[in-house]
Amino acid sequence: MVAAFLFINSNSNIYLYNFKEYTQFLITRMDVQVITPIGGIKLGLGNNSPIGETKPGDITPIPDAPCNPKIIDLAHWAVDEYNKENKTSLKFKNVICAAKQEVSGTMYYITLEAVNGCLIGVYEAKVWVQPCSKSKKLVEFKHIRPCA
Repeated sequence: MVAAFLFINSNSNIYLYNFKEYTQFLITRMDVQVITPIGGIKLGLGNNSPIGETKPGDITPIPDAPCNPKIIDLAHWAVDEYNKENKTSLKFKNVICAAKQEVSGTMYYITLEAVNGCLIGVYEAKVWVQPCSKSKKLVEFKHIRPCA
């Protein structure tokens, strides 16, 4: 399985990002309604919205997630929080991809790799950040699959 998702920029160009090979492809023509990356997160472009337009509550990809310091910090925090809550010792490795949804703050959907002993696995974390109260909450953290 390849970690990839579509991204539409402000000029309505559609790009396919493949994070396994760190490549990007411009897609010239496509009718997109729903995109499903690793873990089954559905990324909507808005019901009947023109391509590139999103509505409040839509889940949108974060194209630079693997190198975005804010997303890396959130992913690292999610692993640490999971370890505290479950008395485990996962070690954060890297971010594969991420998306966000504006819902009374921001819900981040982060797909990441973490090491458990000597095994690398792919995990999905849902982190809810509320800037007005300066709080964050680990909503969900689950193992998706072993690393390929």
